Amino acid sequence: MTNRNPIRVAILAAWLSLGADALQSGFQLEDRIDVFQVDRRLIAFNTKTGEPIEVTLERGERVLSLHNEGLMGFVATNVRLLGVSIRSDNWEEIRYRVMDRNRNAPDQLHVEDRVILVALPTRLVAFSATIPRWAELELGPKERILNMDVDTNVAAVLTQRRAIGFSAKKSGFAEIKLTPREAVESFKLEENSIRIVTSRRVLLFRSDTKLWTDLLRKDKS
Repeated sequence: MTNRNPIRVAILAAWLSLGADALQSGFQLEDRIDVFQVDRRLIAFNTKTGEPIEVTLERGERVLSLHNEGLMGFVATNVRLLGVSIRSDNWEEIRYRVMDRNRNAPDQLHVEDRVILVALPTRLVAFSATIPRWAELELGPKERILNMDVDTNVAAVLTQRRAIGFSAKKSGFAEIKLTPREAVESFKLEENSIRIVTSRRVLLFRSDTKLWTDLLRKDKS
C-alpha cells in the first residue's frame, strides 16, 4: 500500500479545487486586477505580481463609476478617466475637456476584459490591456455615433461619416470614410476582427494590422 502524506494530499486537493474554479470563471488565477477605493486612494491590486498600484484622488474629485474586468480596471471620476491593466506600472489617465465634464459617468461606455471604449462629447477614447495607454480620436462637428461595440481585441464605432476601429493589440484607432449615400446593412465584431457591410462595399478590420480593407460589391453600382 502506498504511504500518502495527509498534508500533501490536502494541499493538492485545495490547488485542484482552485484550478477548477479558475477554469470555470474563464481566467487564470494569477492574471487579474482587483480595483477598490480606500478613503481618497484608488488601489489596483495585481494578483499576478502581488504589487498594489495606487493613485490619490484630487481635491474635489469624486468617483462616478468603478469597474473590475479581469485583466483591467477602470474608474470614471468627475475630472478624468483612469485605466490600469496587469501590464501597468501606474494608473493611466485621460483628462476631461470642459465639454466632457458631467455629474454622471459617461453614458456611452463599454468595458470588457481587454478593451475599454468611451464616447465623450468631442472624441473617442480607448484603453487596451495589452498596451496599457489611452488612445483618442477626435469627432467632427455634428458627427453622430450610430453604433458602437467591443469584443476581445477590437472595438468599433460607426458614425454617419465613417467606420472606426480600435485594436487592443496595436492600441490605436483607424478609420475608413463612408460616402454620403452609403447605407450600412450589417455591423459585426468577432474576437479579432470587424466586418461592416454597406450598400456599396464590405469593410474589414483586423486587430493585428490595425488596418481597414474594403471590397467593392460587384453587383452594386
